[in-house]
Amino acid sequence: PGRYLLLVLLMAGLVALSWIGIALLMGLRARHYVAGAVTAVLSGLIIFFIGGGLAPVRYATSRITWLARLFPNYYAIDPMRDLTLFQARPDNLRMVLVILAGFSLASLTLGFGGAARILRRPQP
Repeated sequence: PGRYLLLVLLMAGLVALSWIGIALLMGLRARHYVAGAVTAVLSGLIIFFIGGGLAPVRYATSRITWLARLFPNYYAIDPMRDLTLFQARPDNLRMVLVILAGFSLASLTLGFGGAARILRRPQP
């Protein structure tokens, strides 16, 4: 990434934070370890391909469904590709960072809130 290394790390960190709360809830709700692990891996693969992991999203927006916009990967993948491969700062970088921060905040709030509720519930 060269001179944009800190921006790439910031975006990668925000994407990771946006999945922590969801992964926490999935892990607490899964009855068996293997079922939770398989669900997490398959979900990650599906979201990667839906979000445009192999092709630039900006050229395939008519093919991207509304479902892709529900995941932070959709917003992060093109700016990260620009920063790492083309050494160019995207025009919408500030908006992407705000969107990713919103996803992270929502995920952590819902994840930790749900985890606290699950852990406080008496076990049968």
